[in-house]
Amino acid sequence: WSRWHTDLAVASQGRRQDADFVNQFAPQPYPGFTRLDLTVGYSLRSGSQIYLRGQNLLDRKYAEVAGYPAPGLTFIVGFKTANF
Repeated sequence: WSRWHTDLAVASQGRRQDADFVNQFAPQPYPGFTRLDLTVGYSLRSGSQIYLRGQNLLDRKYAEVAGYPAPGLTFIVGFKTANF
């Protein structure tokens, strides 16, 4: 089990005023959001790691930047190495 790694991330933003310069220029209220992400990785003998990351696991609809909705539930498969 020592080769397995996990990371649980919670990102939270309270209500705020923001201007959507695509559709309107006056600041508008935007609701807060909470996003939950989970990454599971496995270390290889070469010092590299393969991983699977799930972002926005609760599939919430929100916008970190006014006028640009964030993606829904997303999965990413990746490979990283410590040799760089």
